[in-house]
This record gives sequence, C-alpha cells and structure tokens, in this order.
Amino acid sequence: AARTTSIDTRTSMASWTSKKWACVSFWVFLLVYVYLESRVVLRRTERELRDKEKLLMELERNAKLGLGITQRKLEAKLMALLATKPELKNTKLLQELQGVIRQDKRGFFGEPRFSQAMASNAKQEVRELLYQQLSKNMKKEQKKALKTEAMHRIRSPPYIWDLFEPLWSCDTDYRVGGAGDGAKWVCDIHTLSPPCRVYSFGLSDFIPFEKDILNLTHCELFGFDPTPGLDLDWHRQLHLPGASFYPYGLSGRDGEISRRKDPYDMEMDWLETTLGPNMFTLRTLMRKMGHRAVDVLKMDIEGGEWSVLNNIFTDCANIPEGLRWLLVEVHLWHTELEEVISVFSKIEACGFRLYHKEPNLYSSEVTYSAPCCVEYAWIRMA
Repeated sequence: AARTTSIDTRTSMASWTSKKWACVSFWVFLLVYVYLESRVVLRRTERELRDKEKLLMELERNAKLGLGITQRKLEAKLMALLATKPELKNTKLLQELQGVIRQDKRGFFGEPRFSQAMASNAKQEVRELLYQQLSKNMKKEQKKALKTEAMHRIRSPPYIWDLFEPLWSCDTDYRVGGAGDGAKWVCDIHTLSPPCRVYSFGLSDFIPFEKDILNLTHCELFGFDPTPGLDLDWHRQLHLPGASFYPYGLSGRDGEISRRKDPYDMEMDWLETTLGPNMFTLRTLMRKMGHRAVDVLKMDIEGGEWSVLNNIFTDCANIPEGLRWLLVEVHLWHTELEEVISVFSKIEACGFRLYHKEPNLYSSEVTYSAPCCVEYAWIRMA
C-alpha cells in the first residue's frame, strides 16, 4: 500500500510539473507573440506616418511654389490614401491635407501677397511678384543647361535664346525706329521726357532709332561710332535737333582694342580691324563728355557688348546716374553660355528687368544659319 501511494505521489507531481511548464510556456509564447505583433504594428504605423508626412510636405511645397500642374496628381494621392486608410476620415491630419490642397488649387495667384497687391492696384508690386515667380523657373532651366550633357545643343543658337525670356510687363511698349533692322522697343516711353539724355553706340550709316527717339521725346542724343572709314559728317549734315555725333567707341577698358572677326560672315572683314585709341569705358566717356547722368543706353557694337556689360554691372555702383533703359543687340560670336548667364544675372541683380526680346532675322538671311543676334531690352525699376 505504501509503495502504491509513493508511485501515485510521483505520478501526481510529474503531472503537476508538466502542467506548470505548459502554463509557463503558454504565457511566454503569448508574451513573445504580443511583443512581436506590437513591433509589426508599430513599424506599420511608423511607415504610414512617414508616408502621410511625406505627402503633407509635398502638398505644402507645391502650395508654396504655386505648382498648379501637380494638382490632379496630389488629389489622386490623397484619395488613394483615404481608400487604404479609412480611419483617416474626419481626422485633424485629413483636414490639414485638404486645407493644403485648397491652397494649392489657388496656387501662386491665391497667395495673400498677390491678392493684396491686386486689391490695392499696386501694379509695380504685382509685376515684381510675377517676375520673381517666372524667374525661378527660368534660372532652373539655365542651371540644367550648364550641368546636363544632353542639353549641349542649347548652348548654341537658336536654342540658347530660349533660356533668356522677357518676364517683365510694361504699360506701353513702343517700337522706336519703325519697321526693320535698327529699331528698338522702349518700355513706357511716355515716362521719358526732357530733360533727358540718350547714348547710342553703333551707328553705321543707318540711324532710324536715333531719328525716331528725337522726334518722340526731344531728349539730347549723343551718337558714337569708331568704325574706321565711317564718315560722321553725313550724320551731322542731317541737322537733327538735339543730336551730336562722335568717333568714340565703347569698351570694357580704355585704350586700343582689336575686334575679332565674325565667324558667321565671311564678308565682314572690317571686324578684324584694330579700334582705337578712341575706345573708352562708359564712365571714362561720360567724364570726357562732361556728363553725370544718362537715361537711355543703346548698344549695337558687334560683339563688344559683353566686356562693356561686365564692366558696368560687375559693381552696381558703376551704373551711371539716372540710367533706366538698356537696349542691346547681343551677339553670340565668341561667347559661352556661362558668360551669357553671368552677364544677364548681373544686370538683373542691379535692378534691371528684361521686358523685350527680338531675334535679328537679318543675320539668318546673311549667314544662312540660326540667328546669332538678338535684341534685348531692360528697364530699371523706379
């Protein structure tokens, strides 16, 4: 009997121990399962939050930049998010996302600064806001052209001119000089009135701009051309009231210079001629003429404009007093895209806004190639 009792006791203890370990195993398994499942849920939640934050940031970025072209794409993303995560409905995050989308629908033109400027009829401020908005996109294209090998062709005419578009708007835009070559577009010419002064560099024997601007504004006009063999007496014999002509040239430095030949036109041998010693910087020439101020600076100097513009606009303090209109025919004969972007950026940094662009199609007729020359016009903000 005692032996039987001992066996029963051992059997009972073994059974209890087995149950104990089974219970412990169950709870350990349960804890591990809960832990692992919570980790999975946590990771999924973190991933969802990152996706939501990423979408919110994208929406905010597009709203700030006014990129209306992405509107449908953003709305589709939000709808897809709601379809997979219905728990987002009626939440604060959803309200934020919808608010940003509503702002994005209005885009740039719905921004408070633009709406306020329009409401107060502040034309100048509206123009500047539009200019800055458009300028961002233009500068992106310029940077892309500099960095991307695939954009190599845009470094030459006519594609290069697509990188420099007129982004400023005028109340009036008047073509001074009539039809054909030699004319220039002048923004808000009605604001140019005596006493005023015009400097015109590059005359040749064809001066429609000079004649027309004298008739329209009655400003003083000073014409300059150092081309060898050019008879300025012919210009003087026109007896234009308020006009005077001089055999001086504009350059990026004082003294004699050698003008390089135009590689596109085999007939223009005079471009190889040495010009001087009557070549001066704008500051030196104005001092020589006894002038402190000039209102309009017009240039058609066959490729010499790049050194001149660099000289004037590298330091905005070099800009003559009163200068408001800059009218230049630019030539891409010996100039790289990097220099063009640099010069245009310096002009803009000094407060000038590009308002007109006109390719010179006569250069295409002569050279049987893309236009190498383009008329550009800037006005300085008052």
